[in-house]
Amino acid sequence: MSLKADREIYSRPSIELAQNPQWGNYIRIWGEANFTLYMRNSFVVCASVVVLDLVVGSLAGYAFARMKFRGSGLLFSTLIGCLTIPVLLVLVPLFNILKTLGMLNTLAAVIFPSVAIGVPFCVLMLRGFFVSLPSELGDAARVDGCTEFQLFWRIYLPLAAPALGALAAIEFVWTWNDFLLALAFLGSEEVRTFTLGLVYYVSYIGGTGIFNLRFVALNIAIIPQIVAFVLFQKYLLKGMIAGAVKG
Repeated sequence: MSLKADREIYSRPSIELAQNPQWGNYIRIWGEANFTLYMRNSFVVCASVVVLDLVVGSLAGYAFARMKFRGSGLLFSTLIGCLTIPVLLVLVPLFNILKTLGMLNTLAAVIFPSVAIGVPFCVLMLRGFFVSLPSELGDAARVDGCTEFQLFWRIYLPLAAPALGALAAIEFVWTWNDFLLALAFLGSEEVRTFTLGLVYYVSYIGGTGIFNLRFVALNIAIIPQIVAFVLFQKYLLKGMIAGAVKG
């Protein structure tokens, strides 16, 4: 549909190959919308969220799996309980907090709430993965004089690569597709993410080629997600299964 001319969409609306592919649609759309800026903002947000979620999730997951401390069970249950809280329920408090901190209409207004939303899931999956690893590895390393952080960094974290790869792909797609937080906390065009910019473009586009350009925009939005899954596909199944069960 994105390669069809406007007249062809009306005359042949079914999903068929375009008789005369209009590759210029993909060039034209970059001149009508600031997709380069929107995509750059989305990549900044996604990269920041993925890195912070994996760092916090791996550290917390390892602590809950391998370290014994008072209140760990209650703290872990409370953290996992956060998965049941809908984002809409905390949207207004988040807005007030970000407004007080002067972070509204900045990319940080989307990054930090997204990290907070994603951390419980990362902790849950990585804790399950660390629990499934043999404890004998840690015992042998401690005998050799490894500190707890060295044990985490040099032994357990490299073994968690499948889980980290799977979570990276999942968190990237979730963050890339997020629309609610961007709509609530971002106003000016300079900080719009791709999903928010896409909605503005589709809502206000005019003139000829209205439908085929909309399909072009949707295709562009899908490409980064396909690339993410292609890059991390070998980790997805292995990481999800390993993090879901022990043993």
